[in-house]
Amino acid sequence: MRLKTVAELSQRDERTARFTGLGLMTDRITTPEAGARYAQEIVAPYDLDDAVPADVRDYYETCRSLCAQGYFQYEAFAVAFDRAYLAVELALKRRFLEHHRGRVPMEERATGRVESLPVEDYALLDQALRGRGPYARFRRFARSATDGWILHGHPDFDGSMRALFRWAITTGVLTGRRVAVVADAVTALRNLGAHPTSHHVVMPLHAADAIRTAAEVINRLWGVETPGGDLAPVQPPRVGLYSLHKPQEDVPFTLANPAEDLDRVPPEERAGRWWLPCCSAPGTRPRISGPSGRGARRCSA
Repeated sequence: MRLKTVAELSQRDERTARFTGLGLMTDRITTPEAGARYAQEIVAPYDLDDAVPADVRDYYETCRSLCAQGYFQYEAFAVAFDRAYLAVELALKRRFLEHHRGRVPMEERATGRVESLPVEDYALLDQALRGRGPYARFRRFARSATDGWILHGHPDFDGSMRALFRWAITTGVLTGRRVAVVADAVTALRNLGAHPTSHHVVMPLHAADAIRTAAEVINRLWGVETPGGDLAPVQPPRVGLYSLHKPQEDVPFTLANPAEDLDRVPPEERAGRWWLPCCSAPGTRPRISGPSGRGARRCSA
């Protein structure tokens, strides 16, 4: 390994310099200031709520800072990408222990007896399920076995990330639209990062998307919704009725007030043709796409 000088370490990566908010540029590069700002802005909106434990937030913030480091070393984006899904795994483990308040209910298969397993570190639970560590007697055998121990109410729980997601969804700790699809995708991507088969790099926006997903899932574990996110419910469109007025054939359309305000139009301005178009986007007004007012409903004044 060749040791670099401070000046060399502080030089930006030319690969990162070709990315902007408009995408990849092949014929030019950004200014140093714009490149540094871009590497940070793509992840700046995705904050964790204060309800999330401090150690999870610290782990997650490392992911975001790695994107800033991608300005100097392009491969840092791939590290941020992989680490984002590990942050979700850490959050699931922390939420699991928090939910059980440090005492995990274990059920003996042979007798149905339930006993609390006092653990404050998820690693101890994982060891116990594998028959190791100080709680080795709580070993979990295959599902077909008649002996051993299982998590009370969750016989398939084996301590894996997939099992944690399944537990969170079935208990209502993690809810949301397409939650099972998101859980499967995050688990698969975490496994690829944790057990790599080759070297890989990702584009800056791919790293930002992983961080966005991680932030939404982590916040959701502590009951905080992300409006417009993958887990957010689809909001039904609100339909508004507006009025379009064409005083004369050779005069362009003029947009009046919402339809409920038609009675406020002075009588002397009511002549001509009127249309009532519907607009499904909340807080917006309808577009006039052409001189015919196509898509609007014609009515008499």
